[in-house]
Amino acid sequence: MKYISVLIICFFFQLLSCFSQDLEFKNFSNDEGLSNNYVRFIYQDSYGYVWIGTNEGVDRFDGKNFITLKKEINSNIATSICQINNTIMWIGTNNGIVVYNQVMRKKLYDHKKFIQHSVQGIHKIADTLLCISSNKGLFLYNTNTDNVQTIYEHQVFQSIMYENVVYFISKNSIQGYSIKTGTFRTFQLLQNPAKDFKIIGVVKHSLCISQENKGITTYSIETSQFRNFFSQIFHFSNSIIEYNNDIWIATRNGIAILDSAWNFKTILYDKVNPTFKGKNVLHVFVDNQKNIWVGTEFNGINICYNNQKRIKHYSYNMFNSQSIQDNQINAIVEISPNVFILGSSIGLIRFDKNKEIFTKISGFEKDVLSFCLYKNTLLFGAKEGLFQMDLLTYKITKVAIIPEITIYKIVQYKNSFLIGSWGEGLWELSLNFSSVSKFAVSSKYEQNTVFDILIHSPEEVWLATFGEGLVRIKNFSNVTNRKVEKYTKENSQKFIPANEVLTIFKTNDNKVWLGIAGQGIFVYDIYTDTFKKLANSMGQYFLCAVQFFEHNNTICFNNSGITIFDKYSKVSHTFGIDYGAQSNYFNMNAGCKSQDGTILMGGINGLNVFLPQELTSFEKSECTAVISKLLIQNTEITTDYIAKHGNVIHKAIEFVDTIHLSYLHENIQFYISALRVKNPDILQFKYKIGENSEWIDMDKGQHVISLTQLKPGTISLYIKCKDQIGEWSVTEKQVCLIIYPPFWKTTWFYSIIIIILIGIIYSFIKIRERQLIIDKKRLEKKVDERTQEILHQKEELQLQSELLIQNNNDLSRSNRMIRDSIFYAKRIQDAILPASDFIQTYLPNSFVFFKPRDIVSGDFYWFKEQNDLLYIVAADCTGHGVPGAFMSMIGSTLLQDIIREDTLLNPAQILTKLDAGIVLALNQTSDCEIESPDDGMDIAICIIDKRNQVIQISAANQQVLYLCDDSMKIIEGDIFSVGGIFTSNSKKCFTNYEIMYQNGARLYLFSDGYQDQFGGPLQKKFQANRLISLVNEMQNMPFDEQYKVVESTFNEWKGNNKQIDDVLVIGLELL
Repeated sequence: MKYISVLIICFFFQLLSCFSQDLEFKNFSNDEGLSNNYVRFIYQDSYGYVWIGTNEGVDRFDGKNFITLKKEINSNIATSICQINNTIMWIGTNNGIVVYNQVMRKKLYDHKKFIQHSVQGIHKIADTLLCISSNKGLFLYNTNTDNVQTIYEHQVFQSIMYENVVYFISKNSIQGYSIKTGTFRTFQLLQNPAKDFKIIGVVKHSLCISQENKGITTYSIETSQFRNFFSQIFHFSNSIIEYNNDIWIATRNGIAILDSAWNFKTILYDKVNPTFKGKNVLHVFVDNQKNIWVGTEFNGINICYNNQKRIKHYSYNMFNSQSIQDNQINAIVEISPNVFILGSSIGLIRFDKNKEIFTKISGFEKDVLSFCLYKNTLLFGAKEGLFQMDLLTYKITKVAIIPEITIYKIVQYKNSFLIGSWGEGLWELSLNFSSVSKFAVSSKYEQNTVFDILIHSPEEVWLATFGEGLVRIKNFSNVTNRKVEKYTKENSQKFIPANEVLTIFKTNDNKVWLGIAGQGIFVYDIYTDTFKKLANSMGQYFLCAVQFFEHNNTICFNNSGITIFDKYSKVSHTFGIDYGAQSNYFNMNAGCKSQDGTILMGGINGLNVFLPQELTSFEKSECTAVISKLLIQNTEITTDYIAKHGNVIHKAIEFVDTIHLSYLHENIQFYISALRVKNPDILQFKYKIGENSEWIDMDKGQHVISLTQLKPGTISLYIKCKDQIGEWSVTEKQVCLIIYPPFWKTTWFYSIIIIILIGIIYSFIKIRERQLIIDKKRLEKKVDERTQEILHQKEELQLQSELLIQNNNDLSRSNRMIRDSIFYAKRIQDAILPASDFIQTYLPNSFVFFKPRDIVSGDFYWFKEQNDLLYIVAADCTGHGVPGAFMSMIGSTLLQDIIREDTLLNPAQILTKLDAGIVLALNQTSDCEIESPDDGMDIAICIIDKRNQVIQISAANQQVLYLCDDSMKIIEGDIFSVGGIFTSNSKKCFTNYEIMYQNGARLYLFSDGYQDQFGGPLQKKFQANRLISLVNEMQNMPFDEQYKVVESTFNEWKGNNKQIDDVLVIGLELL
């Protein structure tokens, strides 16, 4: 009979445990960083960190990462913990008390007054007063005075504190000590060993005591009454809490859940809830976010998050015949108010939402993929084709006209049904099933797949296809005049990023939304005829299936859960398993919106039912950002690092508000999290550097802020966070970064440099002043000496000055006499040279440009008329000035004598006699005993016979230009000069040129002074070719104008340069 009772109880437990499956747990064990899977206690401090005592130490958990204290407690077993002054943690162990500063992340000391105490409990009465229980008694400890007061001298096995009363188990009784009155009260005398008893907590003002094999006894603090519960069920309990008006009890058989009247509801353990790990539960705890923590003996911690579940989840339950018969829900349709037909992998299921009853419909036992309701007939698509069910009789028949194809979508269009299929394109079936037509979207089988159909307007149909993108068909009812447009990734004009379109939906404001596999959600812009990606859509996730509904917002089902887009604020919220969903994966187009606005959506693990307005009316919970880890130059900042480099930070990184850095720290990484144990991976952060800078949004799941090459100075880093349903936190995490510059850029270095510079300048001035005084004295001495010398020199200079004045007067007088003589010589030379008027008497068309370099000239011209012959000579004597003038006098005198003596001589003969005369006049013969000057002249002689119109020319080292009929002949003279020592012994033979001329022919004679003149832009000689060009250009000008051209050209070319030689140019016209 005993065994039968046990079996009945076990069956009762198993039957009731089906209700526990609605609770979702997340497990943390060794694999996630917990130091040991044996959990002794769970405690939450004022910052929000959760402390977990295990057999291997104490772990601190921030919702994402564990920090283990093991060496700090000397490898002892932690039994209890308490926080004082917000920063100090008192950790009780089996061998004393460890005092730990969590802000400095540093063990302060082992408390000497509790050495070898097996501490059972540490209870905070005030920041300065603690109550400590151990195997040696019960004590009051004052943290200010370090005074220990013993209030009970016998072994204490366990203790708790409630409303300033410490309840504890001693060897023979359960007692209570009032902190306020200092009195003891015995509640229960123990008949069995104390180890068989445990005070598991206080619930509803009742002290709860567990006894081995006798269940739970409660003692009402208000009424002083005892009650016994479940003596046959709970062999032994370890902990108890009150949560949402229910009572949760940690037992060896799992978590027992009771209602507020202590009536049994269900039990949780690994066999009845796959998300719960373990069975022997040692501790149960509720944190400040109303999450439930369950510590087990071998499986670590199970956390049941306070999810504010608003999604009703129905899944298959073998113990409940009225539960849903299959978890794979592919399609849903409402056939009457709150009555639905579900398409599943085992056929059709009827769902009465009000009664929450599911009934399997017989007649079809295979996959149902899509629905279309038409009057009293329900059409449904399957992998075997199209079927219909009479909603009055539930009789199912196949629509024979449609072959066995896989049908994903059925919609009614005018007088027909449009059917989307896998690999067979689009089908159009008449309402009476009498005719059918087929429209292919692609020639390839897989790409000829239609997932979804949108009736955009009476004449326009849009198709979501597997490989052809979005197909838009205009004039659809006119089969012969249909116009097909495709939006694909290959079409630059009508572009979408991928060709796998899963779903399409049109909102009440005529916007078309598109779900594209792997790309996110796109909205059609009617003005640009393009699709634009929704900025906050799930493009970062693989979008496997999407379903849209509309209830003031747009709801999207994707592989991240259920996302609701607020059309006004443009903000999205995502809800997944944590909020009651069957999973984060939903089947494509497996949704329905009921008449009362309820949303039903099928997935791979059952049915989801919710009201959108209830889902979005969640309770906001602000989370605060914390820094969990800091890397500088890729090195993690640990407590050892802080101890060695105290100038970096002075607290544990999560508590730091100021960080001192060097300019060498060019790469800084902040790992951030939030004191929120519920799904830390969905937290989103943003930060800014400087109070007035812009916030930088981080992606969901991103927890690292990298700062590089920060400039020296003080800057502030601000961090905010929000979870998936909360607003941005009002409280900002602020960290001040002080970046020290190199020492050569510091104020003290500048000050030292300025002081040194001032010292150098001051020393330089003082040394200079001292040197100046010395130099002044030395200079004064030298001045005195020099003064005497100067006076002596003055006398000498006065004498020399008088002598110089006399010499200057003599030189001035001599110079004046010489100049007078030269000017007189010029008058003589001018008198000998023929006047231009005289020449123009015989040659009216002529000019003479004569420009001596000095007062008198070494160039000269000579003219004579004799026996109807005109003699004209242009000569350039050696030298210029007075020597040249002497030579010109000799030359003109000799010419006069030669022509007077013999009038029949030609120019060459005249030059021969002139050469002999100069050699004789200057004693240039080789046998001359005295040194003779090597002087001579370059000369050109021209004899004009006007009667016979013949001109004879001979030249010594000169050129003559003859122009006739616009042609020029250059008559080159012989290469030797007239006179000179080096040519006196050589036999000179001068060439005589004879030319018959015509009236109007022109003749030009010139010395080398014109062409040797330096000037022009490049400061070069004028050159003979430039003079010839000049003559050629001006040959047809009147001779008075030719004179002006020759003069102006010479002056312009010379510019400010000095004239280097005498200049002579003669031009004449032969008549």
